[in-house]
Amino acid sequence: MMSPMNNIYISKHITGFLPIGRNMVRRGAWKEPHCPRCPFPMENSAHILRCPSQASRILFRSSMQKFSIWLENVDTPSILTTHILDITASWASGVHTPPQKNSPQPIILQLQLGWDHFTHGRIHQSFLQYITNHYIHISSKRNPSSWISVLIQKLWTLFHLPQWENRNKYVHDLDRVTDSTTSLNGIFCIQNRFLYKNILYNMQHQTNYILRTEIKLVYQNIFYSMQHQSKIYFTYQNQIGLPRTISPV
Repeated sequence: MMSPMNNIYISKHITGFLPIGRNMVRRGAWKEPHCPRCPFPMENSAHILRCPSQASRILFRSSMQKFSIWLENVDTPSILTTHILDITASWASGVHTPPQKNSPQPIILQLQLGWDHFTHGRIHQSFLQYITNHYIHISSKRNPSSWISVLIQKLWTLFHLPQWENRNKYVHDLDRVTDSTTSLNGIFCIQNRFLYKNILYNMQHQTNYILRTEIKLVYQNIFYSMQHQSKIYFTYQNQIGLPRTISPV
């Protein structure tokens, strides 16, 4: 059974309402629609599963291992398992796989339909008959219809959902950096305003020129130190491509 939150995600994914880069730009929430995990300029729903970032590929390989174990545990024909795993891996890398001479009929028909449909749980109906015949052949008491329904669930829970959660971690980490930048620069501005008032006060109330000069030099050093720290922070911010919410002091 899928959880209510998973069902909401799947519904948004299928209907095109996920808060991906392309949609966020349309809503005016983002300025650029690029992927938060890689330099891909236009993040759409199809890119999430095929993102070439290191984090995405590590997660995808882990999902493939779990998927392979499940296919074996439910007595999937070995030739069907091999084709499903190989084509899914090629599809995720952006490589088109043509049908082979020894490809089972469901694989050939699914490739004609499009493997993108397979990864989204739109399974060709020939799979059901193929699995039914196989279970009869090996005298299995497993339900072929259950194989289909669980396969669809596995495709979403093993591949789509983990990638979406991983992608969102990158989005929220960037949000936290932006929030921290705003807070940090707010502190710098407040401290600098406080120091500026102190400078004016001391300069106005000190009649000794030498003493006024010393006070000025002290505060200049403090200002320089604070400005240097702020610039370092903004250098990091610019390297990761975040907007400058508050100009450095």
